[in-house]
Amino acid sequence: MGVLYVAFVLVCGFIFTSLHLPARYQQKRSSGWESYFSVAFYGFVFVILATLIVMLIDGFDLPSHALPHLDTTLGRLNAHIGDYTSQAVTPRELLIALLAFLLAGVSGGFSKWRTKNPGVRLRKLRKACLGDELEGIFLDALRSEQWVSLTLDTRKCYIGIVTHVHTEAALLDSISIIPTLSGYRNDDDLELKLLRNYYHHYEEKGLLEEGAQLDRLSEFRIVIPTKHIVHVSFFDLNAYKSLRESQAIPTTA
Repeated sequence: MGVLYVAFVLVCGFIFTSLHLPARYQQKRSSGWESYFSVAFYGFVFVILATLIVMLIDGFDLPSHALPHLDTTLGRLNAHIGDYTSQAVTPRELLIALLAFLLAGVSGGFSKWRTKNPGVRLRKLRKACLGDELEGIFLDALRSEQWVSLTLDTRKCYIGIVTHVHTEAALLDSISIIPTLSGYRNDDDLELKLLRNYYHHYEEKGLLEEGAQLDRLSEFRIVIPTKHIVHVSFFDLNAYKSLRESQAIPTTA
């Protein structure tokens, strides 16, 4: 029976972690015993909650008040339950199991429903990935629609808008952006040199006008493996131009 109880707790935890976005994020990044105990923790929480609810039901003797209205008795109900369960499982244990499954499913389903809102989803993910700066900056860029600068190991540099950050399903191994500018960094001083301006092309084709189809703009997206990214930062074109114009650094006497 001990194995059955452990399996039951793990199933409750798995139901919740598969639906709850932050829990799923943490689960995908854990391994071994850490992953095992993460699932078990959530399952144990729901079993405790279900046990407390059953204790309240017993404390107020709710079955004795409710069953007469259903034209049955507690003894008859226990007999029917015994026909479908092992004698080793008591009605209280069965009720705790059903309540725990219900609580795990309802709580996880409600969390999944809330995260269908893109703003809530990104906010939840941002809180969950506080320990990963790379994922954090991409999520911040996606929320604010701010340009990011990506420098690759070939010194090629892309500047653009992040379109998708799939972090809850697995480790972030690639990033998708719509490029607005591109260039390279010098070998000597790593100064950024811009060569291509995609933004003007988008404007000429009317892809940036209000009401334009985003699907057409997404056709220009590029997918970059994160293993080839050596530097990431937000990019402000006005700040870049200002710094380019003020090359001379004043010296003090």
